[in-house]
Amino acid sequence: MRVERVCQVCDGCGPWPHKTPGRSTISSWLQALYMTERFQTFFTRLRPHRVAVLINVDDDTWQSTCMSIVEYLSQIWGGYHSLIVPTDGKSIDLLFWKLLSAFDPDIIVFYRRTLRDLERISPAVLEQRVATEIQKAKDGLDTEGAESSLRNQILSWPLDGFTISPDLARTLLLRLSPFHYQDHYQITPIGVGQAPARTLTKVSDVVPFVEAPDSMGVLTNNLPPDREAPPPLWLHSGSGLATAAFQADMQSAGVTTVPVFMNVLADEEIMKWGVQPWVSFRQNAPFSFAQISLASVRAVGPARLTVPSVLVAGDTLKDFCLYYALSRLHNRAAWLPSWFKPKEPRFASRLVHVVRDLEEMGHQEHSDTIAVLSTSVPDGEINDLIATIRRYLPTSSFTPDDGNDPMFLDRMLWQPSKWYIRKNLDQITTHQIVDDKLPGYFESPVPSAFSEIIASKHRWLVEIAFAGNQMPRHPVLGRHLASGPNIGPVRAGIDGLTYQCPGTYTVGDDIELQMLRLNISVPRPEKIFSIILAASGYECSLSDKGRYENETIEKFGSLENAASALRHPTLSGLLKEFLNMQRPSQGVFDEGVFLGDKRRYLNFDRILALVNDATVAYTTIDDWISRKIFYRGVVLKCARCADVAWHSIADITERFTCLRCGTNQQYIHESWRHPDEPSWFYKLDEMVYQTLRHHGDATLLTLDALRRQTPMSFQFCPELTLTPKGASGPIMEIDVCCVMQGSIVIGEAKSIDTLAEPNISAIKAATKYALLAERMGATGLVFSTAAAAWNARTTQALGALKNSHPYLRHYRYTAVNLQ
Repeated sequence: MRVERVCQVCDGCGPWPHKTPGRSTISSWLQALYMTERFQTFFTRLRPHRVAVLINVDDDTWQSTCMSIVEYLSQIWGGYHSLIVPTDGKSIDLLFWKLLSAFDPDIIVFYRRTLRDLERISPAVLEQRVATEIQKAKDGLDTEGAESSLRNQILSWPLDGFTISPDLARTLLLRLSPFHYQDHYQITPIGVGQAPARTLTKVSDVVPFVEAPDSMGVLTNNLPPDREAPPPLWLHSGSGLATAAFQADMQSAGVTTVPVFMNVLADEEIMKWGVQPWVSFRQNAPFSFAQISLASVRAVGPARLTVPSVLVAGDTLKDFCLYYALSRLHNRAAWLPSWFKPKEPRFASRLVHVVRDLEEMGHQEHSDTIAVLSTSVPDGEINDLIATIRRYLPTSSFTPDDGNDPMFLDRMLWQPSKWYIRKNLDQITTHQIVDDKLPGYFESPVPSAFSEIIASKHRWLVEIAFAGNQMPRHPVLGRHLASGPNIGPVRAGIDGLTYQCPGTYTVGDDIELQMLRLNISVPRPEKIFSIILAASGYECSLSDKGRYENETIEKFGSLENAASALRHPTLSGLLKEFLNMQRPSQGVFDEGVFLGDKRRYLNFDRILALVNDATVAYTTIDDWISRKIFYRGVVLKCARCADVAWHSIADITERFTCLRCGTNQQYIHESWRHPDEPSWFYKLDEMVYQTLRHHGDATLLTLDALRRQTPMSFQFCPELTLTPKGASGPIMEIDVCCVMQGSIVIGEAKSIDTLAEPNISAIKAATKYALLAERMGATGLVFSTAAAAWNARTTQALGALKNSHPYLRHYRYTAVNLQ
């Protein structure tokens, strides 16, 4: 008796051995599958660092603190394009998470208030406290120098207990992937009067080597009593602020400080300092120097037409930080503290000047609408403010919006403004990639706008975007994307691979001797997920179902082609007919056959009945045979053992061999039943069959629905099996694993209307994915069903999950979304 060994992987793909790999050969299978050469386009840009400053949300003197932060940022090349973010040190509001995510900071610091801040807030209180502390230690001070040293120590004492918790630091690292050296991420403090860190480039070090004005304007308030100046923070948040030390540095660099006296400026000109300082004083404001040799890049065309300018009203720290962020990321934003509310008719001009300046900015991008919003002002007061503005500017268009609404921010930040070095905005090159790596070295570019590069002073970032393969932002990916001698920290940011030049160590100022030459990798999706999951404590491999899906996609040519066939009502019905296990009635010959191998084989009559068009039937058969989705053959009966089986046309001549008893024989009329001559029967490829049998069509349709939302860059890998490191077996499978425009999205695709499984409730099943997403740094969750709707329990569970995990983007699909 002949005994066949059946494949334990795909359960019916044919006698053993065959070409489909087993579980033990997955790694070699993947390596053989992807060991190919391909071409990859690089978009290389140069830019300064992006800095985000965290501030205590409970700071009762926040305007003074923000002035100190503006002073700090004014000294940094690129410092204008920075964010100030309120936090309690343990968490950050969803609103500011979205702003931080869109900003994509390279460096995050926090502002620590010290007694030195009291010099500006309350000098008398400071002196009294210092005197008290010195008096306590008087007996131990025997020299004037010792007393001065003690005074400096006292001034550096923290004014409060504000700090950043380890949990928040870890969350910032996982979600934003700023520069870091180790997995343990500690956010460093800055304080009043502090100079930029060595990793940042000072404005005063850039000015001598680029085209720059020879004078810097410093706004000086000398208004008479009958003319009240706007709040200092309102004026300087847009124009910058130069400390005495910064002015001295600029003087050494050849830039003269020129006072700009407010008493010689009209009210309209003063207002421009807070909204459009580059108009009122051209390129001579402190923040203008911070943008020297930089260009703003943002979305253009119809996208900008539909986005309104923004007027943020309110006197709270959150209102100011929202305005500050939007003025950098969206550009068209102005802050409206209560100083601008028209208490008397003569004060109305303040409000009118600000709104007109904002309108002027909008008109430059053909946007005529202004959104008025706040995080603190009630809706009724916002509507009253709009009504007041309309009295003075009846032709303008205003809309009230919720400043706490993250959905509003999604629209505002669809394409945020970014700053890059002029002449290095986009260097487009195409490289051959072999086994996911760039052969040879990548030569790091230098800023073309500089007449000379001084290695000990100048720091810039190289940013490489891989066209069509945007890497996800994750802290463990950077070191896998770029490596080489003397390279410092590398990050996988929202815009691509980013690293600092020159390297970690510099010897002398000759830039040619210390430019970085790096090894660059462009990993495939399965490698990306393998790296990320390994860092999260998991081993992953393709599941059996994942292998079926992968080969199905390859046979159709692409995910889009496979999903198109599965969505098509006729073609989808044709494919699923192969799952029909009902035997045709006696004497019925136009429904194909269902044989002992529990497989259905279709003849042309059945295919024609399903597609209802002869041309479509011919075309589909020919195309799918060429793609090896269909196989042509005949159904024959063995004269010896009476076994009826399908035989591929490739395996028969004038004779055939019985698959059960092995008898080689001539096929005669008794070998077939109908019609008078043998007719063709079509077999569905086993991997496509297994995909349909295991409901992989729901997964493929879900992936394609996500792909259609991100046409520029979408990467995915088939279903993965997860095993915790050290565990004896897998704990779960991830149906959907994809990277949407740099965002990791995972989830579940079901053919039925519930997430619940035996002994697992819907909420437990959904939460399992949410916890995994947070652990691995995914930013999105998708739950999809091929049914018309989720059932009530699953709908309730998904609603609760969205409320408990607001930082994750939730995609909820049903049959209508998959079409």
